[in-house]
Amino acid sequence: MLRRVSLPNQLEVWAPNSFEAAVVYREIVTEATYQSHGIVLGDGAIVFDVGANVGLFAVHLARTIPGVLIHAFEPVPRVFEALQRNLSEHAPTARGHNVGLADRAGEATFEVDRFMTIGATMYPGISDRSGGTSAAAWASAVIGDAEKVAPSGALRLLSSGLASPVSRALVLALMAPGTMLLELRRWIFLQRPRCRLVTFSAAFASSGAPHVDLLKIDVEGAEEQVLAGIADGDWPRIRQLVIEVHDVDGRLDRMTALLERHGYRTIRAREDWAIHELLGIWTVYAVRHDG
Repeated sequence: MLRRVSLPNQLEVWAPNSFEAAVVYREIVTEATYQSHGIVLGDGAIVFDVGANVGLFAVHLARTIPGVLIHAFEPVPRVFEALQRNLSEHAPTARGHNVGLADRAGEATFEVDRFMTIGATMYPGISDRSGGTSAAAWASAVIGDAEKVAPSGALRLLSSGLASPVSRALVLALMAPGTMLLELRRWIFLQRPRCRLVTFSAAFASSGAPHVDLLKIDVEGAEEQVLAGIADGDWPRIRQLVIEVHDVDGRLDRMTALLERHGYRTIRAREDWAIHELLGIWTVYAVRHDG
């Protein structure tokens, strides 16, 4: 069920819960993740937001960049409902698309945690790669990241007790990837909707846009497939990209090399989330040399 939640700037939006909204707000507004490392958006910019979730990036851009035109892509129907409501209220010129982007048109099953929809993915195993991280380290990362969003005495108390064997065992059961309890939770609580997919180039052609000033990609493991759906002739029309990359099997180097071959200067950075370090998640910024 969607609910109205208040962001730190007092703006009210639709979201599955207030914690998710606060996480995304920190990423977009406080940390300016998608507008740093040389990414510049001027008046009238055209933005493709791939993996838009409930649309907070579109809302932020609509409030800060005059004349911005946003195409927001979100494949999960329940999340798309929140996106549409938020665009209608706060970014009426933005266009929402209830599809995911991939290397080919079709359908895919997504795994969606209804309590944490920002992790919705076609590749559920991508978030289970913790590299043999200990339960205590995993829990400290989870708690530390939660503290950044919603400081809590209870979280600090739990964090201080992680040294005990009982605490470590409990945290392993509740938080660590690949555990039996996590698999049971998936079986009980996770939803698996079938969602429609199109390629970037098909979506770009349908949009009628002459170019894209920023292609933002945050698709929980499907980022390489999104790039594979860009036709050779469309690359010169994309001026900047910001991509969350799960560095699995050399993916970070492979994607960076691809972007550089297509004429971009690239920067790799890591957001200020401890979980990202454990899971090998990076953000790649790409700006065209001729841009």
